[in-house]
Amino acid sequence: MTTPNVVEVFSCGSKTFLIGEYSAIFGGSAILLITDPQFSLEIIPNGITQLIGAGKNLPVIKFYHQYREVFEGLSITFTNSFRKYGGFGTSSAQFSLLYKLFLRRTNNKFNILDFLEEYRQLYYENRIAHQIQPSGADCLAQYCNHHIYFDSTSNYLEPIECNFSDIGMVIFKTGFKIFTHEHLRNIANETIADSAKRQLRQIVSDALDCFKKGSGEMLAHCINEFFSFLNEMGFVDARSLDLAKKIMQIDGVIAAKGCGSMCLDTILVIYRKNHSECLRVISAYCSEKIDVN
Repeated sequence: MTTPNVVEVFSCGSKTFLIGEYSAIFGGSAILLITDPQFSLEIIPNGITQLIGAGKNLPVIKFYHQYREVFEGLSITFTNSFRKYGGFGTSSAQFSLLYKLFLRRTNNKFNILDFLEEYRQLYYENRIAHQIQPSGADCLAQYCNHHIYFDSTSNYLEPIECNFSDIGMVIFKTGFKIFTHEHLRNIANETIADSAKRQLRQIVSDALDCFKKGSGEMLAHCINEFFSFLNEMGFVDARSLDLAKKIMQIDGVIAAKGCGSMCLDTILVIYRKNHSECLRVISAYCSEKIDVN
């Protein structure tokens, strides 16, 4: 009688930049949320060395081949419960989950500097000299599988809780997508004024204070201010801006911000909990809704 192969599963949630797109890649900070949908990594030790479900030419593929001997004899499969929707961090989730397996197989402990160096090198192995380097904040959030604050200069990471008595948050899909790796290739660090980088960083810092004080109304102000400033810098797609403006006109909504590359992937909405009926109205503009816990 043969013993069936044991299946092990690692999983993590999806990531959304609540605030900090562009700030993190310019040496600033960001706050990221972890929500549904879920990503998972299934491992079957069946003697077959293979990786299934990963996209081509992504950091996870390069990492897998670089350390292939570590994964010898394992059939590894990635799954995504919202496969038809982009913008939730598929590639970053895959890298983070495979890295967890790598640490397990090599009996090593997590080190944030090693993690970021590995990811950044793999992300832009052939990058040009002045090309923007990814912050890795999204990978860190999904590795921790928790809402986080991350400072990309000091590499300081702090898990945070999203407990506001006065406001609720939801994330809506826009139906549009700009691929981050392609977008960042067109941005040079020196084209962004230092004063703009400092302002982005300050707004994120103010938002972190709102989390610690439990001030939902002030957080909404920070979110709107950050989105407005990104628009002034030219980092907001017109489609996202138009959608956010429409949503802001709905009674009960106090913040609406596009998230992701050019703030286009999703729209994050902050609303007063005593006006939750506004969510039905927003659904007329956005089809898929994800609650933030």
